[in-house]
Amino acid sequence: MRKKAFVFVILSVLIFIFLLYIDTSLNHIRPGVYCVKGMEDVGPQIYLYQDGTGSFCYASASSDWPDGKYYVKNKKVILVDDYTKRKFVFSIHFSGLVYEQDLSAELPYHDDLTAKDGMLFYYNKERTNYYVYNHSS
Repeated sequence: MRKKAFVFVILSVLIFIFLLYIDTSLNHIRPGVYCVKGMEDVGPQIYLYQDGTGSFCYASASSDWPDGKYYVKNKKVILVDDYTKRKFVFSIHFSGLVYEQDLSAELPYHDDLTAKDGMLFYYNKERTNYYVYNHSS
């Protein structure tokens, strides 16, 4: 009986540590380029740089790329455009970032490739190596 109690306590502690790790990791984001799977070359992209700046290419047909500073709060990445002060919100998800249209500034529609609510952006290592680590502020 004591052995079962000991195993239960150990498992409980490990589960608690794991859940704490998951919660903490969802409040951090690694700098990089985030793309929509299958639309890497023509779809929306998010650029998050190491210096805390970023940009959001919400439609490849648009010349308007909100560009500014980003921060992480309550498991969300908030990008604030320096010029217009518009905010764009992305939930941190295990697989990447999910666009939260209802919490973000309104986007003009350009075509079917325009960012949409709930769109999942995944971390793209190749683009990150090229764009993020060669970025100069």
